[in-house]
Amino acid sequence: MLGFYDSHVHTCHSPDSEQPFWELCETALQKGLRGIAITDHAEIWLLGDYNIYESMGASIADAKAADAHYGDRMRVFCGVELAEMLDDPETASRVLSMTNYDVVIGSIHSVFLEDWQTFYSAIDFSEASEEKLQRFMGDYFKKVLHMAEKADFDILAHLTCPLRYINGKYHRNLSVDSHQELIFEILRTVICREKALEVNTSGLHSFYGDLLPGRELLGQYYALGGRLITLGGDAHTAPQVASGFDETASLLKEIGFQGYYYYDQRKPCWVSWD
Repeated sequence: MLGFYDSHVHTCHSPDSEQPFWELCETALQKGLRGIAITDHAEIWLLGDYNIYESMGASIADAKAADAHYGDRMRVFCGVELAEMLDDPETASRVLSMTNYDVVIGSIHSVFLEDWQTFYSAIDFSEASEEKLQRFMGDYFKKVLHMAEKADFDILAHLTCPLRYINGKYHRNLSVDSHQELIFEILRTVICREKALEVNTSGLHSFYGDLLPGRELLGQYYALGGRLITLGGDAHTAPQVASGFDETASLLKEIGFQGYYYYDQRKPCWVSWD
């Protein structure tokens, strides 16, 4: 694991993590990482439930203090995972203006369909019809495409994330083959706009057992000319930092990727596997 950059890490400043900030940083250092990006959640449609400006302010302050503290031992980049940013552009713009971030992750965590009116991670997909599941995934990919086309971000996060719950937690074995045109358009848009596609490893050692997105879509991205990828553990606890990076690097080499990127001052920086 020596030498990796993990571009997607959460701490206690995210509403779904209780991980002490400095404990996470120390774990990353002990694992031999060269850098981590603190990308705590700013969930736009939860603005009424928690103060995203207060939590992000604390995250930003800790990230900058940690970067100064670790010096040349390990970089600690200041970032944010900004979800549903086009649902409320004014709030998103305010979050983006809080500091000069090193990296901005764009993500979609919710698709409202009929009685499903919450995060997809909290939906019970066990009894839903396949027709409803396919409509849900179609709406999800349309929302991702809209973000890919219009939003101000650097990295598109966990492209196939709902499958972690639909197929992983609830074992529905849903195929997204019928959405290939939408998926390809997302990939083409990311490439055209020179945004990074995240290779999210959080599903590898969970009930899902795969990357987000998986090997097939990563191969399609590569075939379309996509080379700008980042590695993200999506850690919410210290042991999850850079989890599965070694095996992920091996898979990406097999596809043809010569290396990956991390972000510094919102500029992509190349890292060779060697």
